[in-house]
Amino acid sequence: MFSEKKTPISELVEGVPERPMREPALVALACLFNLYQIYRIFEVLPQAAAYFSPDPFMGGYFTMVANMLGSLLGWYMVYSVILIIGGAIVYFANRRAGSALILVISIIGLLMSFVGIGMMFIFSLTIVDAITALLAPILGLLTGVYGIRSPQTTGESTSHEVI
Repeated sequence: MFSEKKTPISELVEGVPERPMREPALVALACLFNLYQIYRIFEVLPQAAAYFSPDPFMGGYFTMVANMLGSLLGWYMVYSVILIIGGAIVYFANRRAGSALILVISIIGLLMSFVGIGMMFIFSLTIVDAITALLAPILGLLTGVYGIRSPQTTGESTSHEVI
């Protein structure tokens, strides 16, 4: 019924149990929502060009809309890269420092998401785009708060072993 082995299970199982998995997983999910937003911008940009280019009086407006969509596209790319860097810092180096980076960039991302909601809702008129534009920064905020409020893990912990 009970094993006679003297080797603890923690030595038999590969991996480091002290590394957090919740924050990097939430960061990966937020990056997927950002990837969807990037896809939607690439889908909307030709549609906007076709909508505004036949009218000679709307040429300047299209340039403004194209510049806004281009800057939004760049923002989502930079935001995803910074989220990935923050998730790597959480996983490999320091949980609180990485979470603070994720929290700060997600606050800025929340403000930028309102611009994204407005631009995407103008062209697509779907509530799904509005929801997905808000999900990435909200997940980033949750990740940052979870990481900063998490208890510090010590290198050695006592645990009971059941075989």
